[in-house]
Amino acid sequence: MERDIEKFAEVLHCISPRRRGIAPRCTPDCLTEERLEAYYQGTLPKPEGTKIENHLLTCQYCYDRLIILDQFMTGEQVNVPHSLMVKAKEAVFKNSNRVLEIVLSITQKAIRIIKNTGELLTPAPILQPARGREDKINQGQLSDLIMISKEFNDLKIDVQIECINDSYKVILNASDPINQTPLTGARLALFSGGREISSVEDSEALFYLKLRKYLIKVLFEDRELGQIRLDLRKES
Repeated sequence: MERDIEKFAEVLHCISPRRRGIAPRCTPDCLTEERLEAYYQGTLPKPEGTKIENHLLTCQYCYDRLIILDQFMTGEQVNVPHSLMVKAKEAVFKNSNRVLEIVLSITQKAIRIIKNTGELLTPAPILQPARGREDKINQGQLSDLIMISKEFNDLKIDVQIECINDSYKVILNASDPINQTPLTGARLALFSGGREISSVEDSEALFYLKLRKYLIKVLFEDRELGQIRLDLRKES
């Protein structure tokens, strides 16, 4: 389909951001006009198309440009690719809570899992409060090493936690959930008491943590992709 290049550029860069009151926010990851149109026309290989869809779900700027492109090309109502619409519906729920929450306690040099909102990859059980009282925890199997994983639409977090005396050895990995490769350019920032106490500019980090509450943010170009909330307790 032929199109007017200058008019197309004007539509994408001027009308789209202002149309919905969204300030332009172009990043190095944003799509060029050529890639956006190739995706719209369905001429890209499936892996590349999937990568673009994941970007569109997290970038309001590029998503608006896709909507405007559709209106420009068809002159009719919006008709974005079905696969993107399906992912967008799923993302409403996935993006509403991009947090992995883990509550642990140490007892007899082992780890007791009190709460875990990720997928447990080791046999240690998730223990629920007994009879509605949070100060009474059901007895169960203990472990000195656990692995927990959680996947969002554009991020996979793997956490390995090992009990060493009265502290925890925590290994974090951030990866791309599509191709399972390390998240290049990521920064893992560790917070405690409301301030940043450590930071690793890599997709993998190792922390030795004491008994307290921590917040770990997975950042990419200063954009927060997800959080890990750790509550490390001493068994009472």
